[in-house]
Amino acid sequence: MMNRIVAFAIFLSVVLTVVFGLHLYFWLRLVHDTALPTVWRRLVTVLVILLGLSLPIGMIASYMLPLQLARPLSYLPYVWMGSMGILFALLAVPELARLAFRILPVAPLDPDRRLLLTRLIGAGAAIATLGIASVAMAAVRQKLPVLNVPVMLSRLSPAFDGYRIVQLTDLHIGATLDKAWLHGVVEQTLGLEPDLVVITGDLVDGEPSQLRGELEPLRRLTERHRVLMVTGNHEYYSDALQWMPEFIRLGLEPLGNSHVVLAKEGAQLVVAGVHDYEAGRMVPQHKSDVAAALRGAPQDVETLLLAHQPRSVDAAAKEEVGLVLSGHTHGGQIWPWSLLVVLQQPYVKGLHRHGERTQIYVSQGTGYWGPPMRLGTHSEITVVELRHGGDR
Repeated sequence: MMNRIVAFAIFLSVVLTVVFGLHLYFWLRLVHDTALPTVWRRLVTVLVILLGLSLPIGMIASYMLPLQLARPLSYLPYVWMGSMGILFALLAVPELARLAFRILPVAPLDPDRRLLLTRLIGAGAAIATLGIASVAMAAVRQKLPVLNVPVMLSRLSPAFDGYRIVQLTDLHIGATLDKAWLHGVVEQTLGLEPDLVVITGDLVDGEPSQLRGELEPLRRLTERHRVLMVTGNHEYYSDALQWMPEFIRLGLEPLGNSHVVLAKEGAQLVVAGVHDYEAGRMVPQHKSDVAAALRGAPQDVETLLLAHQPRSVDAAAKEEVGLVLSGHTHGGQIWPWSLLVVLQQPYVKGLHRHGERTQIYVSQGTGYWGPPMRLGTHSEITVVELRHGGDR
């Protein structure tokens, strides 16, 4: 419990620092530099302050208040969270021009023209942000696209050739994604008639006392199909130890540094799963361990690993895992933040080969976290089709 509180406190501190810095920058560029008339200056200043305060208030509300109160209080702050990244990018581009004017031997603009240009840039950035944010919000309301991903595996038994696994990941049921949305995901998944369903972490954003009823649509899925799952980092922000019995109650099969052996026509396929890459910091006994997950597994059998974060791929390659299924990145979710994901994760999206034998597929996520927006990315339900073959 204490580790989870400390982790959330650190996370909130980082968020508050970033939020303060960004809103100070917005005030400088949109209020100070534009030299607005006094009335407008005061109004925009108050707006910037309120928007800045809405983010920590919304995040705290989503974790502390009953769901019926948390959802309306957190929706608009999350929209602003996504919008401020877009606004920052639009305001930052002219900074390059400012820098060039300071470095290059160019005659400076007279004060009146410079002020007019500053006001046009500020107004243009604000208007463009509204338009782009609207497009990004519309993107998450569309029917989820289904991506078919064939994967060639050299050690796969011919009996499993064409075996179809539906991967759901990063559903983030909580502040903005609810039971009705999850019901739609379940119905879409059932229509795909998979051989197996896997959930690769970040299923929930909130504690069982808040969200227990929101996950009920999963019962319909587990009644029809075997559903294996692993934890993501957000399960640990939401008390993973309390969630485990709830997942089992719903018919899900959590793989915590463990594996199962699937059988078909006398052939075998190992599906292993690990706790989230960072879980050990909050729950020491849940430290992610690929070697432990595969201990006792049959030899010379193709192996799949469910691991929320792509960073687990190095450990998987050491154990000669054939395929890793991951999520976590959301493909970056909203440009320009997508440019920063590569600083933390080895892969952001798609299918990649890692080393001689291991491949990894990184889903862009079935849902989203925080802002109900996507820009330059898309949500997905992934159908991974295993194929016998390959040169390794």
